[in-house]
Amino acid sequence: MENSNNHNVTHNAPFIAPARFTDAQAAVAQITAIYDNSLAHLRHCLEAFVAGTLPAGRVRACYPLFGCARKACSVKAPPRNA
Repeated sequence: MENSNNHNVTHNAPFIAPARFTDAQAAVAQITAIYDNSLAHLRHCLEAFVAGTLPAGRVRACYPLFGCARKACSVKAPPRNA
């Protein structure tokens, strides 16, 4: 097996920047894209390893980060005319 012996190198899945969504379908589509991208990266690296090529360093991928927040609402009464 080939090995470059560089253990300080990390092979990360391509970066997808965090984003905020107000549309649930768009958010789920983004989560799915991140997950699929990370899975494809890991599969590619595993296939290369099985074929006899050792990675030059660590292979990493991440699960999508999901956060949900509810925005508080407040209603201000209009000012009274005195």
